[in-house]
Amino acid sequence: MTVYEYPEYEAHAALVRSTYERFERLHARLEDLKAQWAQLNIEAQGGDGDVRLSVNHKGQLTSLSLAEGCTTRYAHLALEELINTTLREAVKAAAAASDAITDAADAGSMAAPRPLGHIEG
Repeated sequence: MTVYEYPEYEAHAALVRSTYERFERLHARLEDLKAQWAQLNIEAQGGDGDVRLSVNHKGQLTSLSLAEGCTTRYAHLALEELINTTLREAVKAAAAASDAITDAADAGSMAAPRPLGHIEG
C-alpha cells in the first residue's frame, strides 16, 4: 500500500493516533460507568415495612411489594402517600449514589481535553 507523505504528515499522523487513543480511553471509562450504574439498586421501605420497593440508577421503579393486609390498614390516599413518599426517598438515594459514581469517575478522569489543532489537507 502506498502512503502519500506530505510535509506535515508525521505531525498529523501523531495527532490522529493520540486522538484515537484518547477516544478509546474515554470509551472504556464510559463502559465502566455504565457497568457501575447497571449494578446500582436502591431498596427502600416505608410504613414499618408495609411498603418495600427498589429503583435503579435512573430512579425507575424495579420492584414494589405491599405487606399482607396493608390495603385494609390504610385508606387508599394514605397508602398512595406512603408509596409515593417511599419512592421519593429511594429516587433521591439513587440520584445521590449515581452522582457519587459520576463524581468518582470525574475525580479520576483524564486531563482536560487539548485542542486538536488545525489540520490542513
